[in-house]
Amino acid sequence: MRPFHTLAGFLLVVALSSGACDSSPNSDITAPTEVTFSLADLAEILFARGAPIEVGDEEVVEFLPIPVRHITVFGEDVLVLEFVGPNTAAAFASTISSDGTTVNGRVIDWPATPHFFLSGQVIALYLGNDLSTISALQEIMGPQFAGGEVDFTVEGAS
Repeated sequence: MRPFHTLAGFLLVVALSSGACDSSPNSDITAPTEVTFSLADLAEILFARGAPIEVGDEEVVEFLPIPVRHITVFGEDVLVLEFVGPNTAAAFASTISSDGTTVNGRVIDWPATPHFFLSGQVIALYLGNDLSTISALQEIMGPQFAGGEVDFTVEGAS
């Protein structure tokens, strides 16, 4: 029984020591949050704001680390990745080039302009240029972190 107590004591010291190290300025590990943004939150907020939304099927996409869920917003398909936590989502987001054309080192030939949004544990990818869809995602999730230019000018305005 003595080895168990020694191991338990060692693990306790390591746990306490690592807690003290977290306050160092060079630490780039963040603690998980109790409350985070989820796919359910996105759908609920879109619905509450009156956006026409439908939650569709999951699909495995070979170059994405987890299955995506299709949701339809204003008739436009949006791919949503819901990670286990915000740190995992942020880690994957860091593999996406600023223009959205490279994901995890792989060049992607998207059929339309990509727009990536990140909030909490959710990454939303919209392929297109529908301003209603982009605006709704931006209002809820914040500005896109990667993707093509968004032109919010009104057509025909001088």
